[in-house]
Amino acid sequence: MLRRCSQFFAFVVVVAVVAACSSQVAPPAVTSPSANPTTAVAPSAAASAGSGIAVERIPLALSQTVQAMLWRPASASDRKPVALLLTHESADFTNASSCGDFASRGFQALCMNGRFLNQQGSVIWDDLMLDVKTGVQYLRKQPDIKKVYLVGHSGGGAIMSYYQNVAENGVKVCQDARRIVPCSDQLADLPKADGVILLDPIPGLAFSTLTQTDGAVIREDQFGEIAPSMVDPTLDMFSPANGYDAKKPSFSADFVKRFYAAEGARYNRLDSLAQSRMEAIKAGKGWFPDDEPFVINRSNARLWVPDVDILAHTQQAHTIVGPNGVERQEIAKSIRPVGTSARGNQSNLLYASTRTGMTVRSFLSTYAIRATPDYQITADNVIGVDWQSTNTSLVANAGGIKSPLLALSMTGHYWLVTTEIAFNASPSADKTLAYIEGATHGLSTCKECETTPGQFGDTEKTLMDYIARWLTSHM
Repeated sequence: MLRRCSQFFAFVVVVAVVAACSSQVAPPAVTSPSANPTTAVAPSAAASAGSGIAVERIPLALSQTVQAMLWRPASASDRKPVALLLTHESADFTNASSCGDFASRGFQALCMNGRFLNQQGSVIWDDLMLDVKTGVQYLRKQPDIKKVYLVGHSGGGAIMSYYQNVAENGVKVCQDARRIVPCSDQLADLPKADGVILLDPIPGLAFSTLTQTDGAVIREDQFGEIAPSMVDPTLDMFSPANGYDAKKPSFSADFVKRFYAAEGARYNRLDSLAQSRMEAIKAGKGWFPDDEPFVINRSNARLWVPDVDILAHTQQAHTIVGPNGVERQEIAKSIRPVGTSARGNQSNLLYASTRTGMTVRSFLSTYAIRATPDYQITADNVIGVDWQSTNTSLVANAGGIKSPLLALSMTGHYWLVTTEIAFNASPSADKTLAYIEGATHGLSTCKECETTPGQFGDTEKTLMDYIARWLTSHM
């Protein structure tokens, strides 16, 4: 007990020092949204390559928590009456390349940062929706904008699907009894968008974190302490004895099954641990009266990163969009190289890969999800995930979107299977799913995936042209 207390107080001292050394500058005064913001802030303009349309960028402070950049054609005559809203849970999206790409095609793009910029571990899921609400309200006030579409790239896909689900159906969907943490009434009466565009969306922060969690861990505490005896070597995905090879792994079907069963069991234990600590906090028996640290160690162990036979292809045939927008119908196959976004065993063991920024509250709000005993991830499916247990779930939230939905996934990455699952869950009568051939998660061309130079062309242009055609048909 004495050792544990000394560990804890050392942890608190470190946190206090880091906090003192990283104090943030106070947010700027709020710039009131106006129909003509260029009168308040001088825009910067640049000719967009290949479009002939000059694009201007207008910085906006929409609230104390939302900083944004409005990208739009510099000439009002080039502006279409459609606006796009882009954001991410923690990454800086104000200058994302897609913002300029949309503007150069005649659309206005409000690219926002919310309150958790560069603080992914601290994200409180519902607070993000209040930031999106601020952006939607701003766009709805602009007289030259008739339609607003939410664009969710990567983590933004989970954000935008949740926002639109609640906006369309009310808080009853996010207060479902199956949720580990239901939403509050603060999310009542969110203004709806006219549709949603998903760009290689993650299936949710909770699922994403679950799938990075090392199934070899048998026991741990809330501070991430894992004794060597609490790691099962027969479940170590980085052990050559279990089939690991950096270039050509050969995991057996039995190992894959056991690993995923153990990963799901570990994550359920983390859920229970966080819930027990929250109960202690509420009862006045916590380390602090408001919150506590919650650290997940050994959390860079995605089995499908070295094993590209997992999440390898869709179940159904879909539109594959190749160079110059040429389309064909076939099963979408991931052509990602072995090891995409992995750095091997050492990364899984490093402090840099440990999830240290979470708290009990942020974990339960944003990262908790339940796995059932049959949890498995196969070549074309995800089994045994209780998608309804978390409000971050792309699948659960797509299941409530009835407005027009465009889902686009990239064959140079691995989210193509989960995008198909989410798309199939949507009840929208106006929905489209397509796969951009050879594109990476960052939307650029996967050069490593090419068998001949230039095989996939400019995937970002292919993608943006496809979206522009869809938007034009939905103006």
